This record gives sequence, C-alpha cells and structure tokens, in this order.
Amino acid sequence: MPFFGEMNYFWMVALTTVVTVERLPSTWGREFSIATGVVSLVTGLLVLLFQPSLPISFVM
Repeated sequence: MPFFGEMNYFWMVALTTVVTVERLPSTWGREFSIATGVVSLVTGLLVLLFQPSLPISFVM
C-alpha cells in the first residue's frame, strides 16, 4: 500500500503497533484492546455527529 499512496506510513506503523501489543500474552493486553476499542468507538461517533472536514472523501 505505501507504494500506491493509499495509506500514510505513520498510520501503518501505528496500526501495526496497536495490533502487536494487543496480541502480546501480557497482563495488560486485554485492557489495551478494550481501551483501543473504546477510543475507536468514541472517535467514530464524534466523526458521525460533528462531520468534520476530513482530507479523505468517503463517497460510495
């Protein structure tokens, strides 16, 4: 994907880090995955409610 410019390199590394930390067999992996889900849900709801001007067009 980085060769075609479909995704920012920083966000690819961030997403890979989140998935890796969630999969680690540590004591805080489950809590981290719950926190990630809550943050994602709240962010999605804020985007739906306030509809900010995003740099990407979501057209179907």
